[in-house]
Amino acid sequence: MEIRGRMAIVLGIGFVLSAFLSLYLVQVDKNNHYVSPLMTLTLVLFWFALGNGMVYLAKKRRNRI
Repeated sequence: MEIRGRMAIVLGIGFVLSAFLSLYLVQVDKNNHYVSPLMTLTLVLFWFALGNGMVYLAKKRRNRI
């Protein structure tokens, strides 16, 4: 597995952790001032993980053909 695949995995794990943490903070205290930046971080990590994963799969598929 090359570096792009590892980056996609790490970003995906970061997305999952930040998503669980933001959901926890929303349930505990909706007026917490960390919720908005954490949700923004969650969305950024989601898009980075998705983009890296798609590029990794495209490169893997192109090399296989």
